[in-house]
Amino acid sequence: ITKYIENSTFQFDNAFGCKETSADLYRSTLQPCIHLPFNKGIVTCFAYGQTGSGKTFTMEGTNNAAIKDLFALGSTQFSDLRPTFFLSFFEIYGDKRFDLLNSRNPV
Repeated sequence: ITKYIENSTFQFDNAFGCKETSADLYRSTLQPCIHLPFNKGIVTCFAYGQTGSGKTFTMEGTNNAAIKDLFALGSTQFSDLRPTFFLSFFEIYGDKRFDLLNSRNPV
């Protein structure tokens, strides 16, 4: 068998260290997009990393901030629109998917 290595190039917008808070991450990534759902936009956030690296902890902080800002923005600038929001949290582990808002039921 011939050894084959595939080289790939990746570009990152940002990388965060262990001393940065969920609030830092939110301000840098999600907060600039918070107006999009009011204009029929969709915002998707992925947390990727090894088990135990803090993804769930970090996402809880960013999601709480996003929900707070969505309601604040909706009650001031977009109060006449009466928007409806849908929120989902999924864990993807290998080829399995779990609904984190529904007792980890399979999706």
